[in-house]
Amino acid sequence: MYLEFTLSQRTEDFMAAHVNAFRYFGGVPKHINYDNLKTVVLSRVGADIRFHPRFMDFAGYYLFKPVPCGVRKANEKGKVESGIKYVRSAFLAGRVISSHAQVQADAERWLVEECNVRIHGTTHERPIDRLEADRAGLMPLPANDYDCAITASARATSQAIVHFDSNRYTVPFGFAGRTLTIKAWPRRVAVYSGAKLLTSHVRCYEKYRVIEDPRHYAGLVAQRKKAQMSLLVESFLAMGPDSKEYLCGLSAAELSLQGQLDKIMAMAGQYGKDEVNLAIVRALKHHAYGAHFIQNIILQQRAARNMPAPQPVVLTKKPQWTKVAVEETDMALYDQLFEGNTYE
Repeated sequence: MYLEFTLSQRTEDFMAAHVNAFRYFGGVPKHINYDNLKTVVLSRVGADIRFHPRFMDFAGYYLFKPVPCGVRKANEKGKVESGIKYVRSAFLAGRVISSHAQVQADAERWLVEECNVRIHGTTHERPIDRLEADRAGLMPLPANDYDCAITASARATSQAIVHFDSNRYTVPFGFAGRTLTIKAWPRRVAVYSGAKLLTSHVRCYEKYRVIEDPRHYAGLVAQRKKAQMSLLVESFLAMGPDSKEYLCGLSAAELSLQGQLDKIMAMAGQYGKDEVNLAIVRALKHHAYGAHFIQNIILQQRAARNMPAPQPVVLTKKPQWTKVAVEETDMALYDQLFEGNTYE
């Protein structure tokens, strides 16, 4: 006997169980009897039978003949029903099942240790011994297994995720937005771009889960950092005509360029761009490259004008807002409101 538990009644899972059984027995029978299940028989009227085309392709690959039982003719099923009753009473009864993997592992152990080494009630032989004699009548296995995969087309989201069977699987970020091919087997889900394998995941049978591979986002993180740095440099260069020269000096200094620019741009938000530009001009004269030099110069400039250092605004709930760039207003516009009677 061979025993396998599946999580669906799909044709693909049904065929995959056949492949595993053929391997287990070491060959393929010439004829296999079936009840009229939809994975084999789509419809029938008397002796006129319309077989499932995918299953017939599978049968043709292994060269066996599927033989559907007659409708309402239980005697044609042989002892298959008795085998099911035996599994229910000898294996499943009283067993606590925690997962599909666990019950399948238990079943494989039960086949070896109990089921196939007992003395069969009809043959009065051990099934394992009977199999050795029956193998001579089996057809040999082909060199490669039939591909029983479920195949589907899916478009990867902008977050590099494809949806399959109520779950989400990640793909390399470079393929975000592309139409890809998903192939799923009972234990594995693979994603292809044309004939190229992009990734493979352990198949998840739960619902609404995200199955991810952190390596898929490694390049995305680097790309985002590069984009953030590019935006930061662009904002710094827009500060004034001397920013480019100061940026070159910062780049040559043994300092973290991004960290230095972050600090200088934060000063621009705190003190204003004009104040920072004046400090940059003075720093260039002394070849003083670094955010700490700029801050010291600004504090000196403000102290000379008897201006206290402004208190920083701390956004404890939204710290990322401190990096939002806001267009600076020309304060001279407010002076115009008090000149004469013009309020336009």
